Amino acid sequence: MISWLEDNETIVLGVKATEPPYPGQDPYGVGYPAVVGGTSEMTDAAKRSRWRHEIGPIDDMARSTLEKEVDEELKREYRFASERGMWNMGEGAYGNTTNRIWTGYVSPTSAKYREDHPLPSKEDDPSFHENERVFTVTLTELQQRYRITSGSSNEEVLRAVAEVAGTSVPDQLEGNEQAEIYLAPDNYPLQALANQIKGALTEREQGAPTAPE
Repeated sequence: MISWLEDNETIVLGVKATEPPYPGQDPYGVGYPAVVGGTSEMTDAAKRSRWRHEIGPIDDMARSTLEKEVDEELKREYRFASERGMWNMGEGAYGNTTNRIWTGYVSPTSAKYREDHPLPSKEDDPSFHENERVFTVTLTELQQRYRITSGSSNEEVLRAVAEVAGTSVPDQLEGNEQAEIYLAPDNYPLQALANQIKGALTEREQGAPTAPE
């Protein structure tokens, strides 16, 4: 899920832990930014209905998935607030189970909440340790500091996002598998992030609200 604050200006992302928390798991884009991700708990029938028709109110099953994933991967620093919709990246290798990304609003949790709900250890629940930290990136920062516009390439957008996170992508990708994964055209969640940022910038450049449809 691409997680926005309600200012329609700020996106909240994680940075993948350099050591995957699950024994035997191959690293995938570790050390680089990542959107909140997980397995959808929607039934195939519900998914097909949503993709065939205009998306209606989020159902309880999808909401519980998003709430859980935000809680885990944003390390209890944010909580799921509401949905924005589903971002359609087109058909992929796995048909109707791939390449659709939720967008939603998150809100910061209080210090008291975090104190009362400490993160479980990696041994007790590795899902809270998929990301090593959380950071935010704003449209204004991307525009003013990194000169990102609606016409920028997805690679330029993702390189700028990585700079904000302090995880710069090397100019030459050869031999850096994790950087290649981060920028890969088939890394659909991050491609969706780049496309959504550019869509928001298009609206901003045209003087419209920044929230994507």
